[in-house]
Amino acid sequence: MTQKVGMAQKVGMAQKVSMAQKVLVLASAAFILASGLVAVEQVAPAIPRAIAAEEGNDARPGPAVAKVGAWMLGDKLSLSAIMYFRGGDKSVLPEAQEIAGKLGLKAPQFPAEGRKQGDPGLIKVVEYFGKGAGADVAKELRSAYSDEHGSLYELAVQMIMLWDFYRFDPTMTDPLAKSVRSKAILIALPDQVWRPTLDLVAKRATYEQVKAAVMKADDDALAYLREKARAAGR
Repeated sequence: MTQKVGMAQKVGMAQKVSMAQKVLVLASAAFILASGLVAVEQVAPAIPRAIAAEEGNDARPGPAVAKVGAWMLGDKLSLSAIMYFRGGDKSVLPEAQEIAGKLGLKAPQFPAEGRKQGDPGLIKVVEYFGKGAGADVAKELRSAYSDEHGSLYELAVQMIMLWDFYRFDPTMTDPLAKSVRSKAILIALPDQVWRPTLDLVAKRATYEQVKAAVMKADDDALAYLREKARAAGR
């Protein structure tokens, strides 16, 4: 949680979004979500020792453990993308790449151009997870594991995007909230994990309330998935 709060402070260093930028973000998000391209802490404890013991022989984790990894990958890569496209900070990317490697996926990369002057990076983040390398990760997860693994990754991404976009204008999060609800219901993620956050967004709660709810949802999702992995044995 401390690490996430620290990253939240880094992510928060941004300008206000102009009306033109907001319209572009909403249009991009609506198109990408409608197209279905994005239905958009600690690595070692989250992935059981069984995986570490298998490193070096190209073994992949079992489906239940891979769901933990898929959520963590979405969490880490979305935070890293926001930090990179806003200020060129790649400090979290190696953590996302390590998780991808443990799942048997290609290491995600960022495009070289990064951030444009005066651009808070929202459109680039949406594009990255809608049709860039961030979207490719979801495809890889679906190919290597299942649709549910890809959806868990996308949900984690969208929860972080929701928290970040809310700071600029709550209306920018409405397409994300709709997608989160649909995917969470589809894969039967417990209501108590995601619904409190969306209720706060619908009520237009303060940014701090939404941020705290997203952090709790992230912790609760990981706890739920870890428990399921323990029950499954792998």
